[in-house]
Order: sequence, then C-alpha cells, then structure tokens
Amino acid sequence: METENIKLKTHGENNFIASPSGKKITASTLEVGKTYLNKNLIFLRTIIAIVGNDVQYLDLPIEGYGFCSKTQFAKVCPNEATTAEIDFIMTGKKIKY
Repeated sequence: METENIKLKTHGENNFIASPSGKKITASTLEVGKTYLNKNLIFLRTIIAIVGNDVQYLDLPIEGYGFCSKTQFAKVCPNEATTAEIDFIMTGKKIKY
C-alpha cells in the first residue's frame, strides 16, 4: 500500500500542517461523505448533505454542524483532506507513514 506524507512545521514542541497535500477542489467537485481541509490548516469539514447549491457539513475535530453555499465551501476548504492529514488533526500527533 502506498503511503502519503504531510508537510509539517514546528513551533516549540508543537507540529502544524504547513501546506495542504490533498487535491484542489472546486464547487462542482464536492462530494457527500468526503472530508476537506480548511484553509486555516487546523480544521476538517466532512460534507453530510448537498441539496441544490447548499452544503451541510460537520466540522472536525470540534464536531459542530453548519451549512453554506457550494462556492463558499470551496473557498474555505479548497483541498480534499488526505488520510495523513485527517489522522494528524484528529489525534494531534505526527503519524509515521
């Protein structure tokens, strides 16, 4: 199985994602069930429904729900999240791949 790397930066003892690794998306390529990386690089959004032009999502790791237009979602979360990015954000640890 091929593994992926994430680009990290360090501040003191803490690691942060330095830049997104997943593929770039557009409003027309959004998919229910997929997880996307917020442009702030510290939150994830998983799409739970798309109705017309509206997107309903779950913010992770804080588990808050929200909704917005497809265009707004793509601006705020411009990349699909990779497995490594999801693991890193959800566990708070650097995962060795």
